[in-house]
Amino acid sequence: MGAVQTMGSLPGADPWGHDEPPAVDPATVPPLPPRLAELAALAGPRPRRADDRWPEARELPEVQRLEADGWQVLEPAPLLACLPALWPRASRCWVPDRLPRVVLEQRTSERAGGPVTVRPPTDAEIAVDDEHADHCARIAGLPAPPRRRIWLLRSPWPEALPLPWLLRALQDIGWAAAGPTPTADPLAPVAARLLADTSPVGADRILAEWQGPAAAAAAAWRGVADRPAEHVELALVGAVPELVTAVRAALGRAGLPEADAVRLLLATDPTTRAPAWVPLLREGLTTVEELTADPTWWDPADAAPVLRAGWTVRDLADLPETGFDWDPIGWRAAGVTARTLCRLIRRRPAMRPHELLPWTAADLEPDLVADVLDADPVTQPHEWLAYGAGGLGPEVALDWLAHGFDAAQAVAWAARGVVPAEARVWRSKGLGPADVPSAAGEDDVVLPEGSWVSMGGCDRRSRTWSVTDPPGTRGRVADGHGRLDH
Repeated sequence: MGAVQTMGSLPGADPWGHDEPPAVDPATVPPLPPRLAELAALAGPRPRRADDRWPEARELPEVQRLEADGWQVLEPAPLLACLPALWPRASRCWVPDRLPRVVLEQRTSERAGGPVTVRPPTDAEIAVDDEHADHCARIAGLPAPPRRRIWLLRSPWPEALPLPWLLRALQDIGWAAAGPTPTADPLAPVAARLLADTSPVGADRILAEWQGPAAAAAAAWRGVADRPAEHVELALVGAVPELVTAVRAALGRAGLPEADAVRLLLATDPTTRAPAWVPLLREGLTTVEELTADPTWWDPADAAPVLRAGWTVRDLADLPETGFDWDPIGWRAAGVTARTLCRLIRRRPAMRPHELLPWTAADLEPDLVADVLDADPVTQPHEWLAYGAGGLGPEVALDWLAHGFDAAQAVAWAARGVVPAEARVWRSKGLGPADVPSAAGEDDVVLPEGSWVSMGGCDRRSRTWSVTDPPGTRGRVADGHGRLDH
């Protein structure tokens, strides 16, 4: 931290370069691309679409122009947020952040996978983000950063330490120095010290301190004359040149293209698992293209029977972890998607495909069954159907179920204008629907007398109140999710 404080004490020192002009003249910047322009024009919430992606700096034309000149965008990770202030000025630049700011929001927290909307942030939410950036700077011993900048960096030593290697080296050195329980920013003091000297000696100092698998792999690749273009990424995952050679040979023996070795290594865990994927490729259970599109850390030995059951590599990201004892063949035959199956198994680890039949016989879709079991894992089909018979729609019924109220109780409470989170408070006092003085209005919170503390937003259904549920109460909320026991 001393080096950072010394920088700040220099006369007129401005580590963030507040007065430095942007790298691209804003007057020459073209309009936002259509996708970003649509997000920037949002005046309120809209449903999230399947093709929605988070706005990325690389979508901006001015950023693309700088990337063509060798600059790289600094990812907006909290640990890296203060690096621009410590970076050599000749190797950093910025452009105004024109990316639209959006918020993904679920109406309530009670139903996993419920409808999600996209909306612009409020002024209060923007202020919170700004305060977080200021807080990170204070921890690093730096003044508050300038607002709305996209930073781009270059390595002062592009040959010895390409930027991805340099960033990893600084982080590895910082965490090694900070120990297992750092009390301050582990990266800032290391960056301030090691980036102060941009001569070749500075690179040598970093390379001497950098330890670990990535450091060893980077050292090995620096000694290779004919390196693949992906050698920087290979080093970061610990893949040494000898491993690339071994995987190429394994592919060749299997009658597969040796040129796929690099892609296979980057799409799987290269140090222990990439070579073991070759037999699965030969068997036709997957392809390098599929693995590249959906990188996986599954062990090939665990993935093989799942792939043989008819699931795909893309499914592996959503399927239950290998620690679960489940029936890949039976569930695949049941036509349940991987994502839905994972939700079912997480709530009922011992569930088997035939146990879904009573639900589907009642025309209940597996996704809805997963929602029901997420609200209360021990629910039976007849219990769930009773909510519909009582006139309660699925969204409302799931809310009551999660709070531990059966259908008859839910109907009685709802008739008094009480929502599930509030009925939970009444129940904790030993009170029932008849104790509510009168039917409430749509917007008024209905609670018994007393002082109550809540978490959640303005939506009555999304609040969680500080109560203790009676012993034996069912439901996800009473089971401790979002619970505040006082």
